[in-house]
Amino acid sequence: MVLPVYPDGCCNCQGHVKGCDNICNSGMVVDECGVCGGLGIPKKYCNCEKWTTNCHGECSPDEDQFDECKVCNGPGIVKPFCDCDGHKNDECGVCNGDGIDVAGGFCSCDKKRPDCNGLCGGPVGVDECGVCGGPGIVAPFCDCFDHVADCNDECNGKLKVDECGDCGGTGIEEGKCNCKGEKLDCKNNCGGGVEEDKCGVCGGTGIPEADCDCLGN
Repeated sequence: MVLPVYPDGCCNCQGHVKGCDNICNSGMVVDECGVCGGLGIPKKYCNCEKWTTNCHGECSPDEDQFDECKVCNGPGIVKPFCDCDGHKNDECGVCNGDGIDVAGGFCSCDKKRPDCNGLCGGPVGVDECGVCGGPGIVAPFCDCFDHVADCNDECNGKLKVDECGDCGGTGIEEGKCNCKGEKLDCKNNCGGGVEEDKCGVCGGTGIPEADCDCLGN
């Protein structure tokens, strides 16, 4: 049997060559790390020994890296600081914050205000009369000075109900004996109909028909 003779380096008449696996036309090649059919240097490494690029930009076996403040091999944020600029947390736990807004009248981080007794977030308020924890205006009073409303519902007004039940009225008229405007009769009965006759007799019949005066003449 006579073996075929191929051009130098070829493994068949078509000019193909053997791969690194010694198979004709397999296409397998040795990668940059010397591995037949290998994938080369993995993306996160900088050489075949699996070194990484440190924070100085050098391919190194050491795991140098930037800290959270972008300092090469730095310590990062170190207490009591809260950021990379050397700020600290305020009393409310806010980095570089202003703390409790005392100037705004607050006494806590959650925007509470002191009550009138000075207790932060306390329940005691100032009533409408300016008294801390006071009851405010209490009936029958109409203001904070213990005034009452008059009959016209005016606080501290001067109108009163007269004896006839009229608000601001003048009462029984002079010369009258009741609110109806009636007068006393001659028997001193209010609204009575008894009158004096011509002779001055209360309830009298006056001059008899046969007489010409009150003396019987």
